[in-house]
Amino acid sequence: MNLKPAITALMLAANLSHAQNTTPAKPTFEVASIKLNSNCLPARPGIQPAGMFVYKCVPLEIVIRVAWVNWISGYRNLHGRWTELVGGPRWVYSDYYDFSAKADPKTTRAQIYGPMLQALLEERFKLRVHRDTKTVPVYALTLAKVGLKIQHSKDGDCIPADDSSGQPPTAPSTRHICGVEVARPGGQGFVYDLYGVTMADLAELLSVRMDRDVIDKTGVPGKYDVHLTFAPDESTPGFPNLGGSVNGVVGTPADLAAGSTGTSIFAAIDRQLGLKLESDKGPGDILVIDSVERPSEN
Repeated sequence: MNLKPAITALMLAANLSHAQNTTPAKPTFEVASIKLNSNCLPARPGIQPAGMFVYKCVPLEIVIRVAWVNWISGYRNLHGRWTELVGGPRWVYSDYYDFSAKADPKTTRAQIYGPMLQALLEERFKLRVHRDTKTVPVYALTLAKVGLKIQHSKDGDCIPADDSSGQPPTAPSTRHICGVEVARPGGQGFVYDLYGVTMADLAELLSVRMDRDVIDKTGVPGKYDVHLTFAPDESTPGFPNLGGSVNGVVGTPADLAAGSTGTSIFAAIDRQLGLKLESDKGPGDILVIDSVERPSEN
């Protein structure tokens, strides 16, 4: 009798079981409360105390986006594309909950808003999700007919990011950090500056600020300094949603509203940079709800 296949199968099963058992568990909150709130007005989350996750009157949809998508950039993924959430019953999008969870005050925000929040939703809502892709509307960044109007970056124009503290410049006289956005209210809207960026860098950074992902199709090599003045509107939610502040450069919402009749970002990119943003189609991330249950209140 040949026992080799049976022995091989047992060894594979043992190895699989060991791998599953050694997978590190996600960190969890010390205590957490989730309550249905049927009599509230939707509100934006406020400043979070150290070690706390407190969201009041929000649908589960928003909290899923926070946990599985890049919460820092307004529920976008790490590449900037807006991540669509699909599947699940209607109450995921329509019912509002109050979340309050506590961790050690020394816990990083990345841990709280990522794996810890994921573990909480998996436990209390029995939530299971997976990622997928589909074709979605995007913007293509291309060369305008007039040709490129911006200049190549010169050595020493900006400080390489890996040679700095990663903090944004605090004054106009300070040397800028390569690839770090610097923005301020001015003229009839935002003055938006970038130093030492490639066309791909520019497309990725614009993706985070605009209502669609931006794909670089310029074919232009090299690094450039970009100076752009435009008025934020519905196509650039990443600018007003920052409360008039980008990387520590502060302006008030009134400053932004004052520029609402100024040049759109599409016209500004064409006239000031010699580039164009055109509607196109491209791959987009989606987050699919496989299963979810209403939580028991506690």
